[in-house]
Amino acid sequence: GFADSVNNALLQAASKNQAPFNARYDAGKEQISFPLVIPKPLPSRHYFLFGTPLDLASMNVSHKDKNRCQIIYRDVKQSIKQGCIDLLRAKKRDPFNDPMKRLAYEQFWRKQAPTFPINTLN
Repeated sequence: GFADSVNNALLQAASKNQAPFNARYDAGKEQISFPLVIPKPLPSRHYFLFGTPLDLASMNVSHKDKNRCQIIYRDVKQSIKQGCIDLLRAKKRDPFNDPMKRLAYEQFWRKQAPTFPINTLN
């Protein structure tokens, strides 16, 4: 039957070290190229700044008071913007911002490299 003919075809192909059919859609004409492997860049430091908490409950602000909400929104937005500016400025003052320098220090001393002084932030 059918199973016997498939079995025979597979056995004959195995004895000749070749597949009984070409399963590749391009009949073996395609050139195989492997992806280029590029190492990841060295890890960078991440800087975070947590501002002062905003307690809206103690301000007695109604969500319906659009004028007051806009003032609070503007103040929060300005605070976040100033925090980003301060962090970028402090990042430039970080003595170990360069990953190679930082990793060399940490490997030699077996401790985390220091960062900028915290009092440089507003």
